[in-house]
Amino acid sequence: DGTVVITAAEWTELSLVPIPAFSSATITDVAASADAPDTEIHNLETQEHKVSDIEAAGPEAAPTAAPILFAQPKKAPRLPSAGEWMAAYHQGGDTFAKVNASVVEWRKENQSTYEAAAGDVLTTDTPGLLPVPVLGPLVQNVNFVRPVVNRLGARAYPDGGAQKTFIRPTITTHTSVAAQSPELSAVSATTMVIASNSVSKTTLAGQVTLSAQDIDFTSPAAMQLILNDLMGEYMLASD
Repeated sequence: DGTVVITAAEWTELSLVPIPAFSSATITDVAASADAPDTEIHNLETQEHKVSDIEAAGPEAAPTAAPILFAQPKKAPRLPSAGEWMAAYHQGGDTFAKVNASVVEWRKENQSTYEAAAGDVLTTDTPGLLPVPVLGPLVQNVNFVRPVVNRLGARAYPDGGAQKTFIRPTITTHTSVAAQSPELSAVSATTMVIASNSVSKTTLAGQVTLSAQDIDFTSPAAMQLILNDLMGEYMLASD
């Protein structure tokens, strides 16, 4: 019926795969024996010839076995050059991740026996021993100055500030002076107009809620820093 049963053969390799080429290709028993006699070798050669004849008859005569894939040794990692590492760092993303991973693999592959035996201790393993210093003073990126007030000066509110508004007069139209020509002719005459500008009183204020614990526990003290910042913001708002 075209079925070939091999009873003896030379064992050259054993491959364990999750999905075999044929569903019935399972290993049920493994045994060893002494050198086979010449008769068994002759029978094996005869069976091999029969298999060749079946394969030559056509693809429908016998199924074609899947090619054997032998295990390949892992390729040794290569240490990238400094230029390659810098170029990958500039590109970022997956490119730098792969180059950096090759550096890590090369270091593990080429580490000494002492390094391989020693355990790696990183900063993530000792968070309780890492101090967290506060580098002072506090960085202030706002320049608290009042150039307009400093140039013109500050004045007290008129009449002690009892009222909400006051009037500040300004000239909107000035008089005029021009050359008289000819003599005894009319001279330049312009009526001066004074506007009545009403100025309303404005209150500037800011608020920050600060807990008692924040006042006692912070170093540098947060309360004085917050008060200084409020004063600076008032200077900017009042200018």
